[in-house]
Amino acid sequence: MLDVAAAWDEQVRSTEGIADMAVRLAELDGVPAAAPPDPKTYSRRTAELVADLVEPAKSEALDKLGEGKQALSIANAWVRAKIVPRLVIADGPTGEKGP
Repeated sequence: MLDVAAAWDEQVRSTEGIADMAVRLAELDGVPAAAPPDPKTYSRRTAELVADLVEPAKSEALDKLGEGKQALSIANAWVRAKIVPRLVIADGPTGEKGP
């Protein structure tokens, strides 16, 4: 687990270094600085993607599972299997937040 975190940190440092070099080269070539993106645009696009991708998938899953307690149990087990490993990676096995 620590190797993955160290590799991630190294990748972030490398990517930041490459981005800094690209910005500096653009400045030297007289390219105007990039305008920061509008956060509202991302929020709106995220909502569109949820509507376009998640809702049909949810509908299909409900069609396959049916209704009732058994369907809820199956869906909960699937969601927990997807979410819990991510929480352990993000928070560490003890639940403590990373640096």
